[in-house]
Amino acid sequence: NIYDDTYNSVVKMMYLQRCGTELTSDLAGDYAHPVCHAEEATIYGTDKKIDVSGGWHDAGDYGRYVVAGAKAAADMLMAYEVAKEKNLTVDNFGTPDSGDGLSDLMEEAKYELDWMLKLQDKDSGGVYHKVTCASFPGEVMPQDETEELIVSPISNAATGDFAAVMALAGRILTKDGEGAFNAAGIQYLDASKKAWDYLEQHKAERGFTNPEDISTGEYPDKYDRDEYFWAAAELYKATGDDKYKSEMASYVDDEKNLDGLGWQGVGMYGCYAALTNDNLMADSTNLRKTIQDYFIGQADEVVEISGRNPYGASLSTTFPWGSNMSIGNNGMILMMANEIAPDEKYVACAKKQLDYLLGVNATGYCFVTGEGYLSPQNPHHRPSQATGKCMPGMLVGGPNSNLEDPYAKGVLADMPPAKLPDIKKQKDYNEIAEIFYPDMEVKNKDKNGIFTGGAVNINSIIPEEQKPNAYKFVIDNIDQYKIRKYCIENYGLEATENLYMSKTNSYLNTEYAQQHKIIENYTQLGGIYSDYFKRKILKQLKQSKLPNKEIYKKLFSIKGIFIAS
Repeated sequence: NIYDDTYNSVVKMMYLQRCGTELTSDLAGDYAHPVCHAEEATIYGTDKKIDVSGGWHDAGDYGRYVVAGAKAAADMLMAYEVAKEKNLTVDNFGTPDSGDGLSDLMEEAKYELDWMLKLQDKDSGGVYHKVTCASFPGEVMPQDETEELIVSPISNAATGDFAAVMALAGRILTKDGEGAFNAAGIQYLDASKKAWDYLEQHKAERGFTNPEDISTGEYPDKYDRDEYFWAAAELYKATGDDKYKSEMASYVDDEKNLDGLGWQGVGMYGCYAALTNDNLMADSTNLRKTIQDYFIGQADEVVEISGRNPYGASLSTTFPWGSNMSIGNNGMILMMANEIAPDEKYVACAKKQLDYLLGVNATGYCFVTGEGYLSPQNPHHRPSQATGKCMPGMLVGGPNSNLEDPYAKGVLADMPPAKLPDIKKQKDYNEIAEIFYPDMEVKNKDKNGIFTGGAVNINSIIPEEQKPNAYKFVIDNIDQYKIRKYCIENYGLEATENLYMSKTNSYLNTEYAQQHKIIENYTQLGGIYSDYFKRKILKQLKQSKLPNKEIYKKLFSIKGIFIAS
């Protein structure tokens, strides 16, 4: 399966983000480090200190943030649940838990969930927003960030996400778990109910903003009713208690509460929980219908937008910060929709989102580090910066049309947003995104047979008679080198270069091009260019004696070519 290595790398990366524990060189390689951030942290505005060890470091820095962690943990839990339904073994990702007979996905999610429990205030049930230092660290390894740890105030956003993901975990573990897993499931569910009690008593409080003397990642969220909806939906699914059903129903009239699958907007997690809840199947009201109509409508809109994008991506002209997370989330929505209202168009469109992330895009880059023929080398990620070696398995945030850092504004102002490059100083492109994307086997739902990293078995959804020979080498852009090698071996170097360099030449009409839609479609987008032609074009431009800035402008204007040297 061509996705296996990518899938394993993405899951392993989450282990490499672990905080508060030693990462040994035999498992972590260049990213090994001793125990870090093990000291107690001070609750902001008080003298009280609490244990906050554990959890995952955030994408670019060493802060630990409840809202982002809850999103990633929820995706892994959903991946685990689908994998279990499909009897898939996921106990071999190269973590300390591998080979123990238990799911690595669940054990990795549990590592984060156990940390989140420490962030719940034992008296009120509210959940602190994050643990960071007062400011970001330099480009150092985690053990070298030694400033005082500070626990930021409780927020409804963190408490709502906590209540939801704990209910999700509690339901799964009390149903499937044994021994320690079952005990953890009971603990998670109790914590979820306590967090819900806090939310009910603090509905008048909204949002989170950084205290004035803390400048680390804010993860702001001024609207929290989608968190209430998600938490109520998960608690109703986990407990069957009608009080949570009533609370869930109270939020469905405002579509804003049903929207989002990220760390800020989370309503569609609630929709999915509701629509996969057997208790709601026989509901005599319009509650299920209202939620399903909205959810399927959103999925259909994703299909429509994707159909208008030449690369099949589910964004149009605006690429927000973390655009790759938006595209990955849309892939998840499509796979969820296919489970709720099966339709092949959802699976086909979800695959396009995965293809985009893995290289069928205007840059030609596979956006997962260390994968494919061409992938980002300069992620905004402290361990990668400190070691000078790009950690594999990270999905970078991707193009950002808002150009939100000074370097990007100064250098890239005239660039089409979908073609923004991999530049070391460009934080808004290269910050990694903590998301898991569904497996493409999906008769259900990297983040589908497994909600995380890639497809479990893409071949299982392709009729045998339609499988082109090229599938044994690649699906779309995962390995351009092998595609090119295949073409050269079968058609010769000159014919191959002509095929790759022209989107209108006669080679597109050959039997080969017609049979192998992968090559045809990608060539029509101008996506595959040999290193030989890249060097040739660069040489011609330099001989023109144009200023470097003008040379790069011309390079970026040539469709499909991306040179960052």
